[in-house]
Amino acid sequence: MNDNRIPCLFLDTTAQIRRRIGTRKEKANITKHLASTKSLVSSTFVKMEYKRRMIRDLVYMLTVLNESDSPAAFCRRIENLPKAQSPKIRIMFAYLASYYEEEETQELSMDLIAESLKFQIPRLWLLFDRDLSEVLDGTGCAQARTGPIRHGESFKSPVQHNICKKRLCTIGDFLDTHRKRFEKIYEAVKETGDEKFRAALEKAFGDFSSLHDHSVCWQLGDIIIALEIPIGCSAFTSNLCHFDPICKALGLKVQSLQWADS
Repeated sequence: MNDNRIPCLFLDTTAQIRRRIGTRKEKANITKHLASTKSLVSSTFVKMEYKRRMIRDLVYMLTVLNESDSPAAFCRRIENLPKAQSPKIRIMFAYLASYYEEEETQELSMDLIAESLKFQIPRLWLLFDRDLSEVLDGTGCAQARTGPIRHGESFKSPVQHNICKKRLCTIGDFLDTHRKRFEKIYEAVKETGDEKFRAALEKAFGDFSSLHDHSVCWQLGDIIIALEIPIGCSAFTSNLCHFDPICKALGLKVQSLQWADS
């Protein structure tokens, strides 16, 4: 019998987040698509980004809820967020709305939402590994080693910058191992992206140890993730505009979540 399943998919950060907190339709379509794959792979670096984005935003929402004395005060805090942060929090709101719709919850209160977040945050962290054949650890990302830690009625900040300063990861060695492949990406994308991205790219190109600085490492996340993808694996992402030129430079195939949603 012929096995027509996809041999391997590497799930990037957007894929891991969308399959956990997307709409009911998105999650169903993604689940159906992933079911036709023999092997699902991700990495500790993706896990760090998953924590830095989704988990941190949910912890922020819980903290603001606990600090607000009324729904109006909570909404006002969210409304006054910087423009760069507000779209991320809206995604978290959409997730909560979808969650309560699925649970058919009739009555909501700030206390109920807060209690729900206390449960959902560690649950979503544990769900990262579910269904994965392997979580690669080429970068030795120290930020991915610990999950959310309770602190009073909320959680400690999920991302601790002092961990990066201790240089506990192996990101520099990882990039050095993939130097020639990194140079291919550099040539393909050095004129793209914003000023922060180009500055980080030039800094890393000159000295791989500079990636121990989280401000450099995080700017180059898509490049690092692409370098982690094993031979024979395709990238699975919703971030096609960033991933496509990087993966083309490496000769990697990309499957997008937009395609999975169709």
